[in-house]
Amino acid sequence: MLLDFSGHTSGNRLGVLAQKPAPVQATLFGYPNTTGLSAVDYRITDAVADPAGTESLYVERLYRLPRTAWVYGPPDISPEPGTLPSLEGKPFTFGCLNNPAKISEAAVRAWSEILQACPESRLLLLVRNDPAHEGLLLEKFGRHDVDESQLIFAAKGPEPVYLELHNQIDLMLDPFPYNGGVTTGDCLWMGTPILTLAGDSYVSRQGVGLLAGVGLEEFVAANREDLVAKAVGWAAAPGRLAERAAGLQERFQASPQMDHAGYARELESALREMVTA
Repeated sequence: MLLDFSGHTSGNRLGVLAQKPAPVQATLFGYPNTTGLSAVDYRITDAVADPAGTESLYVERLYRLPRTAWVYGPPDISPEPGTLPSLEGKPFTFGCLNNPAKISEAAVRAWSEILQACPESRLLLLVRNDPAHEGLLLEKFGRHDVDESQLIFAAKGPEPVYLELHNQIDLMLDPFPYNGGVTTGDCLWMGTPILTLAGDSYVSRQGVGLLAGVGLEEFVAANREDLVAKAVGWAAAPGRLAERAAGLQERFQASPQMDHAGYARELESALREMVTA
């Protein structure tokens, strides 16, 4: 059996898989979509990320693990989760620490509505260490009448520096339609609540599964209007937000997404079933 963890990402070996060097081939985790190869037999997923009816989106046959399609590995060294900054007298701060390529026009439009409804708030965005890139984001939000004073830019830097950025954010905004994956795991690990918009397939449902695992289903929005309303509501109630965020790292550690031994057993069982099918 041959497993693919890259899909169409950089450095992939899809050319090898296309030759069908193994009698059973499966793809999982690294790429949130189909390989497009009939030579790949299975795509390993779960029922939250790929609910019934999504089969037509994939060339591969879907194999849904019982709890989660992947598990999170915490960083070796990380700062402690901090207090929400708005509770320390700072402006309420939204954030997105995903790859800025995931910030779609639809996300910019929705986040701009949030910032306009919360004029004292800010949005912290991860950017490339390039002033021209910051200018592009300023232009995108400027088209929706967002004042540049509401936007804060930060370069990723070394992992401890990146993780510490979470302590400058009250509420994270999950990009859509391409959700965060490991980045959302980092967010929960750092005790920062995150608001996500549920889509209809794996690429836009990672946040749904991760939030369900820690009991934060109320942070899942059904549509753009719901997303804006939830964000504005939480910004108006930072004390209640802090209550829901309390102990988030510990809840994440107890969730299916960090049950490494349990996941290994479920994946082993799945692989055996695929090989003997």
